[in-house]
Amino acid sequence: MRIGIILLATILVVTGLRYADARRPDGLVAADTATVMVDIRCTGDRIRQSVTPWELEINQGDAVEWRLHPSAHSTTIEITPKQEAWPFLDGTRHRGRADAPARATRMRPNQRGLRFQYAITLVCPQGGQQDTVVIDPDIVIR
Repeated sequence: MRIGIILLATILVVTGLRYADARRPDGLVAADTATVMVDIRCTGDRIRQSVTPWELEINQGDAVEWRLHPSAHSTTIEITPKQEAWPFLDGTRHRGRADAPARATRMRPNQRGLRFQYAITLVCPQGGQQDTVVIDPDIVIR
């Protein structure tokens, strides 16, 4: 009976340690996902926009998710780099909708200390027409 309890306790400890370790199969620490909230309001001939945070600081290996504010007037969002270099391996255009954020994952190695400019493109309905709005924030890799 005592051996069974010791064996069970050992299995629980080993299993707990295994799941407590947030490492990926390649040995790197699992990435966090940083969220950028994007809002745009189109009223008459006025367009108000906001991006929070404007300058996103993330760690090496992190992912980014660009979400449209629930009250945003645009239903689509597109993220594109403004220079040839881009820290993510999963492409250079990231598209999303109100119900599915744009996501950039799989960061390239050795991006620490670099700054990346990118454009957020939104479509703003204006009196039966659609205006394209481009916003230019930054990503900084710590």
